[in-house]
Amino acid sequence: AIAKHMHDKGLNMLLKNSIEFLMSDNQNWPFSAKLYSIAGDLPLGLMPLLQKGSRSDGTVLLEETQLPGMAEHKVFHVSHTSMIYSRQVTRYINSLL
Repeated sequence: AIAKHMHDKGLNMLLKNSIEFLMSDNQNWPFSAKLYSIAGDLPLGLMPLLQKGSRSDGTVLLEETQLPGMAEHKVFHVSHTSMIYSRQVTRYINSLL
C-alpha cells in the first residue's frame, strides 16, 4: 500500500529496484528456498493515516508481509523501526538459522 502511494506521488526513485516487485500483481514465492516472514503489528508511523483501520507496523501492512508458498509468517507486537531492536525478533530469527 505504501509503495502504491509512493508510486502515485512520483516517488519511485525512493523504492529503487524494489518497485517492480512491490507493484507486481504476481506475489507468489516461486523459489525452492524456504521463505520466512516477520511482521509487526504496533502501528507507529504513517500507515494508520494512509489506511485507517488497517493492521500494520506503522509502515508495512500485515497483508503485505504474506505470500502464498511461504514457510512461515510470524507477527510480533513491535513497530517497523523497533523490530530490529527487539530481542524477541532476534531470538526467533536465530532459531531459524
